Amino acid sequence: MGIITIPEPVINNPVINTTLSQSYLRSPSGSIPSNAITANITFYVPVFLDGTTFDRIGLRGGTSYSGTGIVRLGIYNASKATFKPTTVYLDAGTVSVTSAANFEITINSTPPAGYYYLAFNCQTAAATTNTYLTHGSDNALTQVFPSLNGTASGYYQESVTVTSGFATAGTLTSVTVAPLVALRIA
Repeated sequence: MGIITIPEPVINNPVINTTLSQSYLRSPSGSIPSNAITANITFYVPVFLDGTTFDRIGLRGGTSYSGTGIVRLGIYNASKATFKPTTVYLDAGTVSVTSAANFEITINSTPPAGYYYLAFNCQTAAATTNTYLTHGSDNALTQVFPSLNGTASGYYQESVTVTSGFATAGTLTSVTVAPLVALRIA
């Protein structure tokens, strides 16, 4: 087997959004709508990390969010051969989502430079309106992994019940919309 060369990320990745004195990193997305999310599905969103230390991982409840839901967040390694999510790099635990606001989990992580997937699993859906901010139907994968040249949307999902922690990724389905997960730079 030959040497696999991983391309450098395109210039607009990673996307860094600055809010007041904090900077947040997430995958590229042209639009950020609010969408309903079903429980017991893990979503994976591609991102390139450059060796930066992060102190929070978070999400935002959608504009019409109402009720209480439990969401597990984490980071997965990406396969150098297929660019799909593989093993768990970081299981950050869960956060209780109760409104259209930001919710974060404290972490202390410095992933080595490389390709990863930010993971989101709605373990318990809100009984009323279970919406979250999501990536639009952009082609995120080719923005993060440019060598794939538009062959996939970049977002994956897997139907799986997660109760005590993330496991190695299993049967993946490509999807066009996935929840927005962000990392706060320490």
